[in-house]
Amino acid sequence: MKHPKIYLCMAVIVLVLAAGCGVKPPTAENIRLSAIFSDHMVLQRDMDIPVWGKADPGGYVQVKFADQLRGAAVAEDSSWSLKLKPVRAGGPYSLSVIGADTTRFEDVLVGEVWLCSGQSNMNWSVRFSMNSEPEIKNAVYPTIRLCTVKQAVADTPRFSF
Repeated sequence: MKHPKIYLCMAVIVLVLAAGCGVKPPTAENIRLSAIFSDHMVLQRDMDIPVWGKADPGGYVQVKFADQLRGAAVAEDSSWSLKLKPVRAGGPYSLSVIGADTTRFEDVLVGEVWLCSGQSNMNWSVRFSMNSEPEIKNAVYPTIRLCTVKQAVADTPRFSF
């Protein structure tokens, strides 16, 4: 051996790195999610799926969905976010947000998500439309979901609604 000190230093570095890889950050506490996350939600298909929230700073949050398990550290401002890999249309799935406690959302579908806003006629109910009784009676669309956000004025972005 020509340079035993180099080999010794390399061995120490490998051991330190291996020991460091086993250290896990503390589990996040007081995890909160926006109200957009709920049972019966629909997530957009075929693109990265963002999941975000707030928790006590310094913890670690994990999200389990469709054979994926991803994690994120909680920043000093209490925020955390991560992206799940794209999923094809389907379901129902469950989505779990895991920390000191686990929040589980059931009957989650992956499909098309449409955001609509604008005109006052957006609030027009089907029951006031032409032929409403037979349309309502014959409507069988169990995978269509509707999330209505109450109108509110805000000067800055909000965490939830």
